[in-house]
Amino acid sequence: MSDQSFTDALPNRKKGMSLLRTTVWTLVFALVFGIGFWIGGFVNDSSDQEPLKLRNASVAYRTIGETVNAAGFVKPSRLVEVGAQVSGLLQTVHVNVGDVVVKGERIAEIDATIQRNQVAETEAFLLIEQNRLKAHHSALKLAVAEHERQSQLWADGSTTIVELERARDAQL
Repeated sequence: MSDQSFTDALPNRKKGMSLLRTTVWTLVFALVFGIGFWIGGFVNDSSDQEPLKLRNASVAYRTIGETVNAAGFVKPSRLVEVGAQVSGLLQTVHVNVGDVVVKGERIAEIDATIQRNQVAETEAFLLIEQNRLKAHHSALKLAVAEHERQSQLWADGSTTIVELERARDAQL
């Protein structure tokens, strides 16, 4: 019977070893978990930190004096093309980039030298044409007077029909 008791005791002994092994592993896990929780509690101790302070503000229109750095694109609310009726060199600029301007406000001055020269040239051309017109008026008066003279001479029989027609055609 001693052989049989030895073999019968082996399964019971395996059960005891398995239970012991499970108990040891459970204690090791609990010990490691407890030590970790204990260390974590000291490292992240929130009792040293101040509680989060919240600021309240009433709703109102006002200027916010905080600067925020950001990256991105800025799009204009409205795009307006500005142009001049004449071209030329800018002599003076009265506004800076980003300034707000209103309708009718002078934003720049163009050097008027080219335009002054064009006006002077046009005035000279106008004077030439006015003198030419005066010359044509004088020629017309002369032609009318010559036609009247030739008509009088024709009535007196002192001129030819050719001279009368030439005087008449000169006034056309």
